[in-house]
Amino acid sequence: MDREKLSQLEIWESYKYSELCTLLGESEKQGNSKKAQEREWARNFEYIKKGEKKGLHYFICDIYDEEKRKTAAGNSKYVKMIESVLSYALINYCEATGSDEVKIITDWQGIAYTLYMLNSNAWRKKSDLRKIAKDNNISMSTFNAFIHADRRYIQSKIERALNDMKKNKEIIWQEIHIGWCDGEYRKLTDSEYLQYVEIEKDVVRKFVPNCKNTGVGLWTIINQNKQEQFYSEVDNLAMKKLNIRSVFAKYEIHTRKRLMMYAAERLTALEYREALQKLNTEICAGLRESKAMLCVQKNKMFTGTVISEKNLVTEQERDYLVGLIHGLDGSELAADKELRELRNDLDMYN
Repeated sequence: MDREKLSQLEIWESYKYSELCTLLGESEKQGNSKKAQEREWARNFEYIKKGEKKGLHYFICDIYDEEKRKTAAGNSKYVKMIESVLSYALINYCEATGSDEVKIITDWQGIAYTLYMLNSNAWRKKSDLRKIAKDNNISMSTFNAFIHADRRYIQSKIERALNDMKKNKEIIWQEIHIGWCDGEYRKLTDSEYLQYVEIEKDVVRKFVPNCKNTGVGLWTIINQNKQEQFYSEVDNLAMKKLNIRSVFAKYEIHTRKRLMMYAAERLTALEYREALQKLNTEICAGLRESKAMLCVQKNKMFTGTVISEKNLVTEQERDYLVGLIHGLDGSELAADKELRELRNDLDMYN
């Protein structure tokens, strides 16, 4: 693959199939030829598919420095491991509630914490983590950039696993959106959320003039340490126009215990605790190898011309922050006599 054309892709950005083909200088394909093309892409960059049919987009999670000499299955090892341990976690939830069928509302952080992809530091106040980082000579801008990239990295792995489980007819899941309205948090209608997104895009254009790409605009705002001002303005406008603020995403997962038993059989024979430790080890290694975690900043004129490019996070800073937020060192998991359980926010938001 042409590395110069590949460098035009933006990590954490979504592209239509036709847009990707144009950027990579490739023709659009169908059927098995398209599947082969996607496998070749997976050797050069990591992506997840979002949406369906005409609304399908490819969300770029990482771009590899060198072409990966792996099969498509090799590139998705974390995803298969997440599917495995998540199926066990859902079985445990069914048994704990005495239910053969369950519906759960949770989020990427809840799943990641339950599966020991995050350590207990992840639940500390962000201000406490910033202080720890500062005490280790890590600037606020570096910390903020890493936290944003870290969230997107873990979230993308979990969503790929959920999509695979849905494809295998083991779960039904969808992303829902929650907002504060009339003194309580509630699930937003599609119309309310779309109007909120319009407001968010308008504010991105205000903070980053001439930027037509919302993902790039948000990344620029974070790099400039203006995210608090940005979300404050979005909330103020949303309250005035929609009587809604503090909007965030959740996952709604619906499954049956027998379907999870099939999933557990299909995926792994590892003992659950051992599998959790292995997943944590692999995720930490993947984060330390990922180019995305160095938070590449491309200084553009928003016409496509790159003026300069730099990493916002050094390799040493990345390795320290991965350990701070994810590392278990074999002790935290071993010390938990009762393994973490999935939290269900269904009653809170339904």
